[in-house]
Amino acid sequence: MAISSVICFVGKNVIQRQRPDAAATPFNFAAPFSKSKYTSFPSAHSTIAFTLATALAMEFPDQKWVAPVAYSIASLTALSRVYNNRHWASDILVGAALGHFVTKAVYNRGVKRHRPAKTFM
Repeated sequence: MAISSVICFVGKNVIQRQRPDAAATPFNFAAPFSKSKYTSFPSAHSTIAFTLATALAMEFPDQKWVAPVAYSIASLTALSRVYNNRHWASDILVGAALGHFVTKAVYNRGVKRHRPAKTFM
């Protein structure tokens, strides 16, 4: 979660997109690191929700109900951000992808590091 969050918050400060409750168009941007209210892209809620959903789905692959429930909750979290006029649709899509793919990469790297060594006997 730390890696996804750092990437998300750096992205917010570099991209500087204005939120939909303050703009009529999704094309309002400010210079990097310049305005504190231009923090729409990517969605941190979506990033964190999909980070947790992906981690749970990967940790419990034998429990068939975990992935659908986790991803459903993450999706509802993301969609609520658009419904409440706090994010554009692209904000939540990129946030979800960021959380999902960073978590998969970190998890798979950890699995590779902790695999037992092969013995040739």
